[in-house]
Amino acid sequence: MTQPFTVPVRVIVPVLFVIALVVLGTVYWWPANDSGLKPTAHFPEVNYPKSEYQNASLEVSYVGSERCQECHAHQYSSWSQSAHAKAMGEVQLAHAPPDGEVRHQKSGRIFEVYRKAGQMYHRESIIRPNGTTVLLDLPVKYVMGSGHHSTSYLVERDGFLVESPVTWYREKNAWGMSPGYDHPTHSSFQRTIPAECVLCHAGQIESNASSPFKFQIHEMSVSCEHCHGPGEFHVDHPDEPILPNIVHPGKLTRELQEDVCSDCHLGATVRIRARGRDYNEFRPALPLSAFRHEYSLVTSDHDNQNMTVTGHVEQMRSSACWQKSEEFTCTTCHDMHPEDGKLKDFRDYRSICLDCHSCQEDEAVRLKRVSNDSCVVCHMPTTPTDLPHFTFTHHRVGIYDSALVAPSEDLPAEGTLVPVHEVERLDRSERQLSLGLAALELAERHKSSPSAVHYRKRGRETILQLAADGYLNEDMAVVLARSFYEVGNYPASEELAKKFLSQNLASPTKLNLLETQAQAAMQAQRFADAIPVFRQLTQARYEPSDWVALGVCLEKQQQLHEAIRAVDKALEIDPANGLAHQFLATLLEQAGRSEEAAKHQKMSSELPSHSFDAFSAQ
Repeated sequence: MTQPFTVPVRVIVPVLFVIALVVLGTVYWWPANDSGLKPTAHFPEVNYPKSEYQNASLEVSYVGSERCQECHAHQYSSWSQSAHAKAMGEVQLAHAPPDGEVRHQKSGRIFEVYRKAGQMYHRESIIRPNGTTVLLDLPVKYVMGSGHHSTSYLVERDGFLVESPVTWYREKNAWGMSPGYDHPTHSSFQRTIPAECVLCHAGQIESNASSPFKFQIHEMSVSCEHCHGPGEFHVDHPDEPILPNIVHPGKLTRELQEDVCSDCHLGATVRIRARGRDYNEFRPALPLSAFRHEYSLVTSDHDNQNMTVTGHVEQMRSSACWQKSEEFTCTTCHDMHPEDGKLKDFRDYRSICLDCHSCQEDEAVRLKRVSNDSCVVCHMPTTPTDLPHFTFTHHRVGIYDSALVAPSEDLPAEGTLVPVHEVERLDRSERQLSLGLAALELAERHKSSPSAVHYRKRGRETILQLAADGYLNEDMAVVLARSFYEVGNYPASEELAKKFLSQNLASPTKLNLLETQAQAAMQAQRFADAIPVFRQLTQARYEPSDWVALGVCLEKQQQLHEAIRAVDKALEIDPANGLAHQFLATLLEQAGRSEEAAKHQKMSSELPSHSFDAFSAQ
């Protein structure tokens, strides 16, 4: 007989008392049956930035790099040799790494890479007491990365792109766990890739308003228009002067030119979408800070020497070469379209350095240590990064007295979030909103760290103070609705989420509010109200926990067969979830399917239990 499985749901919704939200010693009061948030102050109006370039407008369409080739064959040829042109593509077996296997001791998983029927496959198996069980065996669709350092792989599952747990590392000449996967509990084939990430690997993406995880890719690789802006106006007016109908990055100010590179190569600690803007709205010749705000976490021993894979621009700006020159910038060393069609090597870089410097070290000593006489070896050393198996050229040009080490994964207990871009032009309310959201995002990224509590409290205090000052928008609503939920004020949480969900919201914000609305309704035991919201979530993101929660609500509404289908879907996404197997066993037993129930009960006893909100609801 299968052991009964119960889902504890504790509901505490007093009607006639007041909830106190206490954050860092500050108390904010709102009624328990009403969010009590009545905005009396207003954020400044959001205006799209202006530019002298006509193609910086959102109304100008992309045309694709093939159209550029028709008139700019030389530039197209040099671009096609660059890493940008190889940033993403469909898997081509002729250029793929060899088959291989990764035995991951920490998670007890085995990953195999092999070829079948003209495709690459990635297979995941789990070690059980009586042998191994294949969990997933999936064809690989896309490769990401130029291959200079590594190549990662994407699998399409139900219309979502998910990252494979294994990556090919060129420096090791071997397969290994993908960045962020080398842990006892990892995401398996569930790490869904949002459009925001693909923007820096693909040329043209069409976003989906319903979900940040659903989009169409119209052009692979980082294309011509990524740096020059959309080409429709230029193509339609070929007889007009090139300027100002298409952006020439070399004609921009240094700040705007670096913003083009920073769109992908500024790896600050945390980034926040600017209020009312979307990441994919940025166009060359516009200030990047109008679309997102970047923050670095500065500690007392901060020296900007830690290397992140995408931290090039910030490191360059800490160089004396950049600070003492008005011309030194990314393209000083990186020529996207060299006249001879060849990419630079160490001799070219040395020549650039010698325009201003002379080496103080004796030539014989120098050549003995650095046989090719490259300045970069000493002054921009190859450095371990924040990702395992990666070493990158450090972009702070300087004198290094000691070897650099990879950044620590630990979140410092004390640190200050400092904006990378100038933010003084922003209204104080905008600066506070962005800073509060940045602290919360930092805490979310490091939620397993003990220090995350500190930054979460700091972020919430900032948002709550803005609310007390009379401000309210959709980003604040996400934070406040969650705060009401966590103190048991489910009616206020749900009311606030529903209020903003009636507006036309950016998809990440919408998903966060839907999640809170669904969970608040479930905790209040209004399962019929929670069901359609959880269904929305299952279509917008690839989370097994959404399907399990949907199964809980359906079972409470006596829809047993629908509940079984929902939990079956959760296990299709995550077949190694012991707790979901246990819940499904209980449902199958209720349906009189004892033999199937026994199989899932046995599976649950041999697999780790994952913590789902649906199961851990208090």
